[in-house]
Amino acid sequence: MWTSTDLIWLKESYPGLKEKSDKELEGRLSFRMLRLDNQYIVNPSLDQIQRTSVSDYLYFCDTYRIRIKWEDRNAYYSASYETGGRLEATAKRLNKRTIDMHQYPDGGLCLASPMDLYDAFLTGFQLPVYIEDFLIPYLFAQSYYAKKQVWLWGDLDHGIWGLLEWLGRRKHTSEFDLTSTFHFLKSYSKAGKINEILYTRCRNHKPCPCGSGKKTKECHPDIQSAIARLRSGLSSKIIELTRD
Repeated sequence: MWTSTDLIWLKESYPGLKEKSDKELEGRLSFRMLRLDNQYIVNPSLDQIQRTSVSDYLYFCDTYRIRIKWEDRNAYYSASYETGGRLEATAKRLNKRTIDMHQYPDGGLCLASPMDLYDAFLTGFQLPVYIEDFLIPYLFAQSYYAKKQVWLWGDLDHGIWGLLEWLGRRKHTSEFDLTSTFHFLKSYSKAGKINEILYTRCRNHKPCPCGSGKKTKECHPDIQSAIARLRSGLSSKIIELTRD
């Protein structure tokens, strides 16, 4: 949950977003975001804006109506919703599904992979980190997509295949990466399905195990690496859980 310090920061930084109850914030979230030297900066200074070259210029000022809500007091982080209908309007204009706009079926915003969110808030929730490291970059990407139809930071699939894509794209994997991915695989699917995935002989030229009918390299090219990492990196005790 957010603290009194979080709420003081919110009032100073984003006054349009207000506390509606002890577990809900709602209102207008106005932000500025800039790409500078291949980095993305929330609420940049005038000096930073002036330093940006024309070739690398990417700057958005935008406002969204947002609700941030704790659905579960035991969760590590809150859920967010766009309540002004902008994402729905963009999806309709571009003939996209809700899930294509990185929203869950209930309208919640898919801000990042659950592993990234879990890692960020494992030791405690911080509202400034949630808003400026996750929510605003998500909205910035939505603003860009509405104009260019391109996702700035790539596009992960949803469900178990997105979890595996996330793991497969990492340059280096830690034990935390492996165990957190496995944890969310278990929450997303039945043990039998996980067992089937972990022991799939996945090859780039073979049909993708997601069932699309496409070759793996044309559908989910990163999952081959992810499956190999899970099989070799997880302890036998964890692997044994998939056989229950």
